[in-house]
Amino acid sequence: MPDNEQRTIGEMSIDTRCLIERLEKVAVNETITYDELTALIGRDVKVKARHLLDTARNNMLKRRILFGCVQGVGIKREDSQGAISSAEQRTKNIRRSVKRAVTHVFCAEFEELSREDQNRMMATQSHLGALALALKPSSVKLVYDKVTSSAGLLPTVETLALFQK
Repeated sequence: MPDNEQRTIGEMSIDTRCLIERLEKVAVNETITYDELTALIGRDVKVKARHLLDTARNNMLKRRILFGCVQGVGIKREDSQGAISSAEQRTKNIRRSVKRAVTHVFCAEFEELSREDQNRMMATQSHLGALALALKPSSVKLVYDKVTSSAGLLPTVETLALFQK
């Protein structure tokens, strides 16, 4: 593509394609270094070309292939256990984010808000309260115990019912 032509948003860059082709060859539990990926495309994937690596990793996710970060080293293709551990860690991160959001909402002075904003505040508090309840370690254990005893995936309605007890 000549320098004066621009790609449309839907088109993937050649560098991203090169990264995807390399990531496809990474074995389960194998780590590929940032240095190798940087050398592959001639741009630093930790800084200026991070978006290209992120796009490549997202493309791999669509194929159910997960890469986790090995801090300061590179990315590792996760096995099934690693995928579950990653999801559990993200759940813990979400719980912390919910707690912080609750403190942000409580910084608002209810009486200073318009009726519309008061409704938004109460709706936000209600949503955050439900999320906080579902993400508590005791709630996570309730779901785990129920799944273990029923030996199957719980429908959302049944999961929510666990929190009403």
